Amino acid sequence: MVSIMWVAVQNPQETRYHGPNQPPTTILEADKMNETLLEYSRTHFHKAHGSPFTIEPLEHLLNYDGLMVFGNQVLSGRADFDNITLQPPTKALLMHL
Repeated sequence: MVSIMWVAVQNPQETRYHGPNQPPTTILEADKMNETLLEYSRTHFHKAHGSPFTIEPLEHLLNYDGLMVFGNQVLSGRADFDNITLQPPTKALLMHL
């Protein structure tokens, strides 16, 4: 079970979010929980535009959720950083995840 304060409300015309002054919504279904958390992540990390993870090359290598082949390689310690242009602090961070 997960209770979250920011919940995506699907509407054919828009996606809205309950603000922090709204009561939390409890989600018990695993698929709905995953969908809601991924949508929250996509929206939340979109706000960090201009950070190393939202510009090339990491924007497409990691996507907003990190659930890409490269993201799995980073987490397993198998990512090849030799042919990727990254700032030293960003590279160090990824190498130590």
